[in-house]
Amino acid sequence: MEKIFKSINFESIILFLLIIFSSIMMVYSALGDSLVFDELAHIPAGYSYVKYFDNRLNIEHPPLIKALSSIPLLFLNLNFPSDGKNLESLNQWEIGDKFIFGSGNNADEIIFMARLGPIFLTLLLIFFTYIIAKNLIGRKWALLPAFFIALSPSILAHGHYVTTDIGVSLFILIAIYYFIRYIIEPSSYLLFASALSFGFAQLAKFSALILIPIFVVLAIIYAFNNKQWLRLFKNITSVFLLGYLVVYGAYFLFSINYSAENQIKNTEFALGFSDSQRARATRESCSVANLGLALKSRCILKESFIKMSGNNITRPMVQYSIGAWLVFKQSILAHHLTFFNGVLCDCGRWYYFPILVFLKESIPGLIFILFGIVGGLIYFIKIKFKNIRDLFDYIIIHFIDFSFFFFVIIYGIYSIRSNLNIGMRHILPILAPIYILAAQAVKKIEIGNFKKIFVGILIFWYIAEVFFATPYFISYYNEFGGGLWKGYEYAVDSNYDWGQDLKRLAIWVENNNIEKIFLDYFGAGNLKYYLGDKFVSWDLGDADQKSKTSNLFAVSVHLLKQYPGNYNWLKNINNPDYRIGTSIFIYKF
Repeated sequence: MEKIFKSINFESIILFLLIIFSSIMMVYSALGDSLVFDELAHIPAGYSYVKYFDNRLNIEHPPLIKALSSIPLLFLNLNFPSDGKNLESLNQWEIGDKFIFGSGNNADEIIFMARLGPIFLTLLLIFFTYIIAKNLIGRKWALLPAFFIALSPSILAHGHYVTTDIGVSLFILIAIYYFIRYIIEPSSYLLFASALSFGFAQLAKFSALILIPIFVVLAIIYAFNNKQWLRLFKNITSVFLLGYLVVYGAYFLFSINYSAENQIKNTEFALGFSDSQRARATRESCSVANLGLALKSRCILKESFIKMSGNNITRPMVQYSIGAWLVFKQSILAHHLTFFNGVLCDCGRWYYFPILVFLKESIPGLIFILFGIVGGLIYFIKIKFKNIRDLFDYIIIHFIDFSFFFFVIIYGIYSIRSNLNIGMRHILPILAPIYILAAQAVKKIEIGNFKKIFVGILIFWYIAEVFFATPYFISYYNEFGGGLWKGYEYAVDSNYDWGQDLKRLAIWVENNNIEKIFLDYFGAGNLKYYLGDKFVSWDLGDADQKSKTSNLFAVSVHLLKQYPGNYNWLKNINNPDYRIGTSIFIYKF
């Protein structure tokens, strides 16, 4: 016992307090927030994985985070639509609504218990941010990146929702760190840690596929130093094979009760044709002698995937591959109508994510990052490299730091080229590496006590920002972005309004004895479940409805910005008579 107490140091206590504080903030928000949009699909999908070992739902996202989130649900006596059978008759959104709100279950209990999994992963992200930073810059300085992650409004927001963004941020961070350590000094332990974290990253979100080319490039760069190309090939192959063995095992487990017949049908649908179209588009077309090579190759590939969907050995990886293909189509090929900075556009904007980081990360956090960039540049200039070889030797000596920097650059480029401009949450994986690198650079700045005072001011400012944002973390914008209450002028959706305030509306209606209220709601919550017969769905086609039933109109701010033409009749649209949470505006007629 005495040894245990001696091993407890100041840094461990601070880290523990950070984790406790972060968990309290997330639990508090999780209890107050309604079901947000993606959770309506993720929660029932995860439950079907762990309860029925059937992973046909929500294949556009890998199963790990959804499955972890649903483990607590196994301890509840829940009713599931059709007992997990005949799910083809409903889409994933209908199943989610029936499971959570329409099967006699306690919806709020399901939602909160499912959110415990993401909260746990967020706490692990804080912990591993500290552990990795400690090994790079020491125990005291490692507290800074852990602090900025633990109290980041974006992390606190999405850390308590059943979505994939925090999970992939955690496993990408760990995977990069252990992969580079394994490349530098191979061992069985590091191979296991690297392969496991790489596999978990692939099981968290398909954007983790970017680790494959990044790992290959980093390994090649390092191999130029030691010239051990054979060992390089062996190490990379080992990590990828073992990592995808983990992926295969998870998909195999969760497809035990997913019949091959149903998977074939769903694969056909995912590839864009039904049974009759398949016969016409593949078997007949592929037999045409003068069919172009590209078209014929595509037909053969699709037919191969369909055949492998019926093979018990290959069908787990077919399910994985089809999911990856659907996400690729969505992020690169598809376009989504989005509101950003006053403009509606069904396009991808290269400046979308850089501006969102500038507007949604707190100002003290941005200053700390800028402080680190300036300090790093000054330190870098002082080194005075004589030639390229000196620069290369420096990179090799600091290869873990370089690897995080390389990842941030490549992931950033990938993000700004994406057409999927629907939320800052998609670039959360770069936050922990950025704060680790910034802390390392700030540590190197030699300006005496001013540095301690400056960093101390940033810390207190950062804490104040968190308190003022509680519990509305998803709607947080810094002062550059109009703050918590005006951020919707720049971007909505998962940046501001994801349907999280429906429960708060129901409480307001009850407390104010409202008999009827018109409602135009954006989100996943079930209006009947929370409001009963106290709401009337807003009908855009009924010009006289304002004189009927109620003199109150509630609308999600996402709809006000995404479809402004529908609400031109509102005289003072930015000044509602009442406001519920941050995202629901109420107007009197």
